Amino acid sequence: MKQLIFLGLLWPALLAAQLNGYTPPSKTGNAAIDDANHTKAKTEWIKNNPEAYRAQGGRPEEVLNANQPEPQKEKPKLAPFVAQKSYILVDVRAVAAPDWQVSEAELSKEIELVREKIQAGVCRLEFGNDSALRWFVSKDVDFRGLQVLKSNTDIEWFFKNETCPTCSKTFYLKTETAPIGVLVYTMKDQDQDSKFAFQFTFQLIP
Repeated sequence: MKQLIFLGLLWPALLAAQLNGYTPPSKTGNAAIDDANHTKAKTEWIKNNPEAYRAQGGRPEEVLNANQPEPQKEKPKLAPFVAQKSYILVDVRAVAAPDWQVSEAELSKEIELVREKIQAGVCRLEFGNDSALRWFVSKDVDFRGLQVLKSNTDIEWFFKNETCPTCSKTFYLKTETAPIGVLVYTMKDQDQDSKFAFQFTFQLIP
């Protein structure tokens, strides 16, 4: 829409009128490219010679304002996370949810899908002071929140951060027995009717 308004403003002023002092660019033979080059060159001429254009009956501010690019929105930046312990994901897999029977083929397909989204060696888990938690799922998903202990094995990861629209989530996990320096969690799927859960294995980063 903005481009159409822009062309509507420029059409009588730029494409029809001959400006004194303006030299049009060479033609390529392609009408669309020639019109674009012509418009760009005349806009640049008006930018550099606004008073000359005004003296010839034009309104430079209309042309230049219509040709302004859309402002780029800054992506919210999260403050650095102060980690006391950091873990790297070494394995993620789908498992059958309680009371569900799934085939090996179904499991293999689900494992492939989850490993595409959450990659070992990239995904990290970090713990800070006062139950602070960071789950760096990928370069695009950086959860910040709290770990809430519900029992000896049941925990919740509660994420809420005003600068991160994706961070208002609660994940329900069960801790599994693992060697020292290793964390293994089984996480419920967000879909309550899903036949799958997901098992994450994290290794402590020395």
